[in-house]
Amino acid sequence: MSIVINGSGSISGISVGGLPDGTVDAGTLATNSVDSAELIDGAVDDSHIAAMAASKLSGDIAVARIPAGSVLQIVQVEVETKITLSSATTKLIEKSITTKGANSSLLIRAHVPIGGHDDGNSDVDLALSFGYKTGGASSTSTDYSKAGGRSEFTRVAVSGLDPWFATDTKRHGEGHDKYWVDTKTGEYLKTGLSYAAGTAVHVALWAKTSNGAYTFISAEQPADSDSGEVMTLTLTEIAV
Repeated sequence: MSIVINGSGSISGISVGGLPDGTVDAGTLATNSVDSAELIDGAVDDSHIAAMAASKLSGDIAVARIPAGSVLQIVQVEVETKITLSSATTKLIEKSITTKGANSSLLIRAHVPIGGHDDGNSDVDLALSFGYKTGGASSTSTDYSKAGGRSEFTRVAVSGLDPWFATDTKRHGEGHDKYWVDTKTGEYLKTGLSYAAGTAVHVALWAKTSNGAYTFISAEQPADSDSGEVMTLTLTEIAV
């Protein structure tokens, strides 16, 4: 087929590949004449996207591409109501987390305000323990698996769990100590879990007292509407 220069200024009769290599340069191409449909896979390499604006990125990064040790999510719950526990076992606070990755580790952190008193030397025992489980929450401590703690703390313990804090007596208190709260902070990294992504894991802080009562959130004297400190439980999922 012969090449024809038309009166309109167009050229016809040129077959695909008919122009010599190097004939078409950047100046020959009209602005916006090339779009994504004309680009082949892999046509844009890393050197041409190094300066891409973050505003052009959207969507989620697959968990499989996140390095081990990265934080996948953080959840937290607070308790603001005064708790009085007298020679009994109870679950002080609980939070569930639905895993985003497979076999993730869980960092458990609790901030526990323990109420002061004015009873002088008071021989009341207290144990605090972490436990975790799948399949929904429970009111029975033995339904939970141990998360940290020390089995050698045998003075007082929550059934089925090891205490991370245990004491034989209250801290000595008198006078205005009945308005004061002390804070105990517990932290434990639970590794070695074998849960698929999307698994709901319930983590709880349990307490046991014997030979008397402890208060939490507020001290012995005031109500929680007057003064105290908020109790928190924070769970961090970490990629493995």
